[in-house]
Amino acid sequence: MPKETTEVTLTLEGLHCAACVARVEKALTGAPGVEQALVKLATRQARVRYDSGQTTVKNLETAVQEAGYQVTGWALEAPPPVSPEIEAQNLKRRFLLALILSLPVFLGAMVPPLPGWLGLEPEHLAYLLLLFTTPVLFYSGAPFFRGALRAARHVAANMDTLVALGTSAAYIYSAWVTFWPQSVAAPGESPDLYFDTTAMIITFILLGRWLEARTRGRASQAIRRLFALAPPSAHIRREGLELEVPLEQVMVDDLVIVRPGEKIPVDGVVMEGASSVDESMLTGESLPVAKEPGA
Repeated sequence: MPKETTEVTLTLEGLHCAACVARVEKALTGAPGVEQALVKLATRQARVRYDSGQTTVKNLETAVQEAGYQVTGWALEAPPPVSPEIEAQNLKRRFLLALILSLPVFLGAMVPPLPGWLGLEPEHLAYLLLLFTTPVLFYSGAPFFRGALRAARHVAANMDTLVALGTSAAYIYSAWVTFWPQSVAAPGESPDLYFDTTAMIITFILLGRWLEARTRGRASQAIRRLFALAPPSAHIRREGLELEVPLEQVMVDDLVIVRPGEKIPVDGVVMEGASSVDESMLTGESLPVAKEPGA
C-alpha cells in the first residue's frame, strides 16, 4: 500500500509548561505512523505529520489523552491560535477571589498579635482561617485538581499534580488540628496551622497563569489584526484574461495586478510599473518605499 502522508493540527487543553509540551510530543511521536509532532505552548496546538494508512486522528487524540491532556478540536489546515481571552477572564475571577480571601489568612498566620487585637481566641482564629481558605482551595484551585485528576487517570503526573498535592496536604492537616488540636499538641497549646500555605500557593500560581493567558490573548489579537490586513482576493492575469480570485487560489508564477491604493496580496517580484509601497507592517518604517521592476 502506498504511503499517504497527512498533516493535522490538534488544539490542546491542559498545557502549562515545557514538561507538558515534551510529554505530549513524546506521546504523539510514539503513535504508529507518526513521522513528526511539533507542540507549541504559546498557541496550545500540535502539528502532526503521519501516515494515514497506519493511524487516524482518533488514535492521535487517544495518545494525547493517555498522556493526561485533552484534544478540543482539530483541522487539516493550521488555524489561527485559539483566543485565550475567555481563559484569562476565568483565571482573573479565580485569582481575585483567592487574593481577597488570602490576605486575611496571611495576616492571621504571620502577625501573631492580630488575634489579640481582634479579641479572638486561638481556636476561634483557626475556624476563621479555615472558613477563608476553603473557597480558595475548592473554587480558585479547582483547575489544578481537574488537571491532576486527568493525569492520575492515565497514571501520569504534571505541575497540577504537584500543586494539588501540596495545597491539599497543608489544608487537610490544618483542618484536622483545627477540630482535634489535642491529637498533635499538649493541652493548652495551639498547634501550627498551614492555611496560609494553601491559600498563598494557589494565589501566586493563579496570578502567573492569569498573566500568561493575558499575554497570549494580546499576542492573539495582534495576530488576528495581522491576518485582517491581508485582502481577501487578488487580481491576476492568466492567458491574457484579468481575473479576480480568492487569495488562497493564487499560484506560483501568477502575474498579480496591484492598482494604486490597493493592498499587495502576496510576496513577489515586480515585473513592470513603479510605485511606493507601505512596508511598515513588516519593517516598522513609516515612510513608503519606492518599488520598480526587479524589486
